[in-house]
Amino acid sequence: MKSHISLRWPGGKLKALTLSYDDGDNNDKKMIEIMNRYGIKGTFNLCNRDNTNERYVRTDEYEELYKGHEIAVHGKSHVSGASVPIGTFAYDMIENRKHLEEVTDSIIQGMAYANGSFDENTKKILKLCGIKYGRTTKSTGRFDIPTDWLELNPTCHHAREDLFELCDEFLAIRSPQPPEPTWRRLPAKLFYMWGHSYEFDRTDSWDRLEEFCRKMGGKDDIWYATNVEIYDYVKAFEKLEFNLEVTEVYNPTATDIWFRTPDNDYVVKAGERMVL
Repeated sequence: MKSHISLRWPGGKLKALTLSYDDGDNNDKKMIEIMNRYGIKGTFNLCNRDNTNERYVRTDEYEELYKGHEIAVHGKSHVSGASVPIGTFAYDMIENRKHLEEVTDSIIQGMAYANGSFDENTKKILKLCGIKYGRTTKSTGRFDIPTDWLELNPTCHHAREDLFELCDEFLAIRSPQPPEPTWRRLPAKLFYMWGHSYEFDRTDSWDRLEEFCRKMGGKDDIWYATNVEIYDYVKAFEKLEFNLEVTEVYNPTATDIWFRTPDNDYVVKAGERMVL
């Protein structure tokens, strides 16, 4: 019997990187150009726009600009969820999701809390609105995979003083972590950075983003993904079905899943059963 199994990202990789940036400011254009150059992916959290404010990306630019990245909810009117009536917050979420789905002709299921404002009621509302995850502004300085996806805490903001020390720590990770009490473990690591693209412009710190992307991009042992890709993959891993002796596994999802046991590495293809 296998004593535990451990999540690995696609390709058997131990590490993943994702970014999350808010508001849809026109500076997203420069940011995405830099990200794309280094193969880094992210999620952009947008409010409702009518194209009259020249500060923001026009809705007819979304498809081309955000191609390969994720568009997610940030609230119709950018309301602080924990500071308004529940009904107001629910309306703000639904109208924002509806607007984004109409202008992108896609399914929108992620979000970032406007002003980082949330509580237990807002988390319940997100679930009822069909939202998979809600990103906070509570940086952890860690590389843990979330367990409460409606309170998704990032690793850090890009202005964090020790950002590049954190990068070095993340890049140095090579071997599996010590065994944990639970048998289905999530020891694979995730670096999650957030912010607003206009901050690079206001502080004249585009070189900081460039250095981050140069340092973290193009690595063979890192999976570069959007927020929802991270979420969907972890949820697929959690759906793996094992027999009692943990000698066989069935993957009922449409996603190939990589994992590690104490004595071997495996990939179980979508819809397949495999002997371990």
